[in-house]
Amino acid sequence: MSPALTQSIEQLLRSPDNVVQSLKSKDEQVGAYRASLLLIVTGTACFGAVLGTSHGPLQSLYSAIKLPAAVLLTLLLTTPAFTAIAAALRRPLTAANATLLVLAAAARGALVLLALSPVVWLAMRHGLQYHRGIMTAVLCYTLADMYALRMILRGVGNDWRGRFVVLFFAAALIPAGAQSTWMLRPFVGRPSQHTLPFLRNIDGSFTDSVTRSLDSSVRFE
Repeated sequence: MSPALTQSIEQLLRSPDNVVQSLKSKDEQVGAYRASLLLIVTGTACFGAVLGTSHGPLQSLYSAIKLPAAVLLTLLLTTPAFTAIAAALRRPLTAANATLLVLAAAARGALVLLALSPVVWLAMRHGLQYHRGIMTAVLCYTLADMYALRMILRGVGNDWRGRFVVLFFAAALIPAGAQSTWMLRPFVGRPSQHTLPFLRNIDGSFTDSVTRSLDSSVRFE
């Protein structure tokens, strides 16, 4: 691993404000770009693998592949919207700077998932029920999104315009991320399934799935 890449990873871990400033420097953009992608893939793959542990190694492998794909697909779909929203609210960013800011923020979110992975793994190992596992994953995603959006707020400015940029971007990011993840499910295999599909047939919606899981998770067995 190159020293520049190592330094960029260390800044993402310890100094998010410095990362935001470094995105304005062309000399540091390449390192930030590579570090962000590496952390996104690593953090989400580890979290995906943990989600699949309740159903064995094959489900863990599938989930480790699909969760990074879902996150990168979400970023691909929503980054142009972020650029347009920022420009409309007089926070103009070049396409390169907007992409780097979103990637760096997503990397911070992936680090949150990575930090939560041991806790979720312990819960899975101690027999966390399927629907409660789904809700646990949703809560973890929500926390990661909050950390990512906080970093974007630092990048666009913490005033009323910047807050509206983040609010409108969140309105695009969260549904897109939820839908991408739902389309690539399962991540937590159903206990009743003997064969593990890489993808499940599309039926219902993400909202329906979360509602069913929430209802099942609060029932007393």
